[in-house]
Amino acid sequence: MLRYGERGYSAYYNVIAKESLISGSMNGYLKWNHNTFWTETWANYLSSQYFGSNYIPSVEFPIQDISKFNLFRIFISNPHINL
Repeated sequence: MLRYGERGYSAYYNVIAKESLISGSMNGYLKWNHNTFWTETWANYLSSQYFGSNYIPSVEFPIQDISKFNLFRIFISNPHINL
C-alpha cells in the first residue's frame, strides 16, 4: 500500500499490481522466485525506509530500490506523480 499511496491508482494497478500478480502466479514454476521480482524487492525497500530501525531484514526477502527503467514505466502510466 505504500506504493499505491505514492504512485497513484493508475501506476499501481496498471504496472505494479499487474506485474506482481503475474510474478506471484509463476512462483515455483521453472525455479521462478517471486520474492526476488522487482515489485517485491522494491516493496521491501519501501518498508525498510518506512519502518527504519524497526524493520527486520531477511535473506528470504531481498531489499532493492526500484530501477530507473521501472520507475520510468511507472511514470509513463501516470505522468502526474512525483518521481
